[in-house]
Amino acid sequence: MQNFNSIVFTSINQGAGYYSFLDIIMLFATHYIPYVMIGLVLIYMLWWYPKEGLFERIHRLAQSIEFACALATTFILVQFIKVVIAYPRPFAVLPQTVLLIPD
Repeated sequence: MQNFNSIVFTSINQGAGYYSFLDIIMLFATHYIPYVMIGLVLIYMLWWYPKEGLFERIHRLAQSIEFACALATTFILVQFIKVVIAYPRPFAVLPQTVLLIPD
């Protein structure tokens, strides 16, 4: 598994620093995706909020809560897997790694 991680990391990291557009995308994804997902839930709740019908409102709210719970569960599960597997991060052990942000 560690070899697979190294291969994937190296193939992605080769372009770091060469393509500023991709660097910006990766920095955005690293920092802001959780906030984007929360924003999408809020937009879903407000933009498509039914104007009439209690059942439709309750259904939309239930869907939004379900989506938020799925996001939270995914985050918790990923953190748990990181602790259980505990491989060293590829950027910490591979030589010639280009970091866009400090560790």
